[in-house]
Amino acid sequence: MLDELRNAVQEANALYFVTLLRADDAGARRPDDTTEPSIVAPATYAAIPGVPNSGGPRVNRVRTHDRAEARTVLSSTGAEAHRHKLALRDALAEDPALPFPRVHVEGAVDLKGKGRRPWALDILDLPHGGSDTYLRWTSEWSEFDPFVMGFGQLDLRDDATRIYQRCIHMLLVGGWASYYRAAARIPRTLSSSIEGITILPNDTADDPLVTYKTQRSDPLIKGTIGLPEGMKPKKKDKDKLSAEGLGDIPGKHPTSKVLIDYAVAKTTISFAGLRQIRFAENGGRSHERDLAGRTVAAALGLLMHELVQRHGYYLRSGCSLVPILGKTSRVLVGADGRESALPWDQDARPRLTIARELYVAAVQAAEGTGLQFDPARTLHADRNLNDAVSHSTRFERVDEDEGVA
Repeated sequence: MLDELRNAVQEANALYFVTLLRADDAGARRPDDTTEPSIVAPATYAAIPGVPNSGGPRVNRVRTHDRAEARTVLSSTGAEAHRHKLALRDALAEDPALPFPRVHVEGAVDLKGKGRRPWALDILDLPHGGSDTYLRWTSEWSEFDPFVMGFGQLDLRDDATRIYQRCIHMLLVGGWASYYRAAARIPRTLSSSIEGITILPNDTADDPLVTYKTQRSDPLIKGTIGLPEGMKPKKKDKDKLSAEGLGDIPGKHPTSKVLIDYAVAKTTISFAGLRQIRFAENGGRSHERDLAGRTVAAALGLLMHELVQRHGYYLRSGCSLVPILGKTSRVLVGADGRESALPWDQDARPRLTIARELYVAAVQAAEGTGLQFDPARTLHADRNLNDAVSHSTRFERVDEDEGVA
């Protein structure tokens, strides 16, 4: 199976996964029942100053296969990247033998009169691939920094070995270091999102001039019309996260939800993108080493996708989605655009088991070319990071001259 994956990384365009989902109605329907629409809470976005009704859900009207659809973003690409990282983090905690460069950040917040409260984060917990503040504000950063190449420039087309050794997941979900500007921005080669699909009535679909939009009045935006008096937000609630359904807090206003026929989760692992990445050897090029590193990244992406399937689709908006039985597509897109089944899908074993074996085999093959993960390490937060954590958790920090209990 590893040979098939290596060949695909060299020649194909991408792996493409599509899963149809519906809202979890607590067992009210069978997994294959798609006759009833679902009420879901979409992702919400901050309003743009001066642009009326610019906040709330994103709804687009498109035409596909002679029918019109309204597509609502339920989970953005960034949120899905984080879901993939958390699914991998949980798998690493369950399976210590799974090869991966394990990096933790530790610190402690000083509490007035209450001693010190320790905290710890895994690199997979961090936003933007964990490449910015939470790692930079550590005492070991100058030695750990995976972005230092040449004169502070990062070009994956020259050498991505340090990224591979210390945080290979960034080669998939992306990462960045703000102090290096665009020179240290790592593009995604794994992209994923979830959209809610509403099939529009025929009369709406036939008339290209009809504008359709899901009801999405945002009660937090001044001037919202068509909102019943009882649903208008109270002044004290206008800044609460729960009012918009942000974070992990479900929205409190019924208008923050939309009606969909089903949802679509799409994930793409771009082999064309991975082929832009190189892993230098003693300052020179090695085709075998490049291919081995790219294959490990592709296998890790496949493993992360299968882990997300097991992890489930509980959205930050508070909505839980479940797969519709038998409505999953997994294809290999060739260089000519032709689609074919994944070679290893002929194996009757669980897909997660196959993905894990592929990943472990790819890592072992890469070790033969000199590509190895760094040993597990712990980075220690400096004062700046402890201060940031203190503010984010509403802890009160004690000044150094006041002493620590």
